[in-house]
Amino acid sequence: MTDEFYELDKTVETLLFDEEGPDTDGNNWTSFEDAFSDLKNLKSPEDAIIPDKVREQIVNASYLFTRSGIEKIPASYRFPENATTVLSSFSQCEKLTMIEEGFQLSENITDAGSLFLGCISLETIPTDLFGNPKGELGARYFFSGCSSLKNINLIIPEGVTDIESMFAECSSLSGFVSLPSTITEMRGIFRLAGSEATTNQPGYHTPIVMYYDPSNSVIQEALKDPVEYNFYDAIENPNGKVTPVPKPAATSTNLLNAKINASKQLVESSVHVQVKVTDPEDTAQKQPVSNPKEDQTLPKESDVELKKDIEEDDENKQKDTAADNTIDQMVPVDKENNTVSQKLTTKE
Repeated sequence: MTDEFYELDKTVETLLFDEEGPDTDGNNWTSFEDAFSDLKNLKSPEDAIIPDKVREQIVNASYLFTRSGIEKIPASYRFPENATTVLSSFSQCEKLTMIEEGFQLSENITDAGSLFLGCISLETIPTDLFGNPKGELGARYFFSGCSSLKNINLIIPEGVTDIESMFAECSSLSGFVSLPSTITEMRGIFRLAGSEATTNQPGYHTPIVMYYDPSNSVIQEALKDPVEYNFYDAIENPNGKVTPVPKPAATSTNLLNAKINASKQLVESSVHVQVKVTDPEDTAQKQPVSNPKEDQTLPKESDVELKKDIEEDDENKQKDTAADNTIDQMVPVDKENNTVSQKLTTKE
């Protein structure tokens, strides 16, 4: 880190980083730590323009925009492609309200801890925010203190390991979170989360539903302490805000995504019916005259084929219905106690 960043005018709204050659210490621009922090008039990360020849050198992007005036992260924004740490890059951006669908973390990032910590106005995040990390990715305290965050549908991909206190003190939190099998630490993940949420997810007694891999020992240990993890348990923790649901072994990614978004789709979908009023007299006048001779003719070859196709379609629909029932039975839910059986149904 060099003195150039500390000399920035903190009132600027846009800026172009046009430095050439090494920094004042004779080094390449590998570290942009704290580079644009406290720029209160900076409303978008794209308003800080970094030339490609400099971006490709950046490895450390920690605290990049912390405490700045950023209001929205656009889908087109990307961290420098070679950055491995973005620790607290947007932390305490109190005006940040949304992260557009399409924004993702770069695949080389290994440390994204506290990335949005203390973003108290943040409400909306994308489903695939984490992208596809190449290796292990730490994300502890990722959304901690985001008290306005709600209605999320977040899929945390394989490779993410440390999610300690990820949603701690997210008091308005509601929605669905899918955890990977690679979790190694999750203490306090939902501490005080959902405490002010007013609507439960359909079929559950909680505003938050957490899908998890039942083979993960860390998650299995967490399930033993529902109070510590804010998990709903009819006897041990009836005030819990999170329902843990094991992922069926045979559930495909697409099917899981569909289930996670089911609630949102039900709310957003609408049915439009168009009614056409017909004059009865016009209908009577336009009725075709039946020809008895034509009615007695044998069915055409095309009619026979059509009947055969209809019968085959009916048979296929019956098979599809049976398959859907098998999938639905894979995760039986006891709605009265809001507990989930971990017995998986397999097809003989």
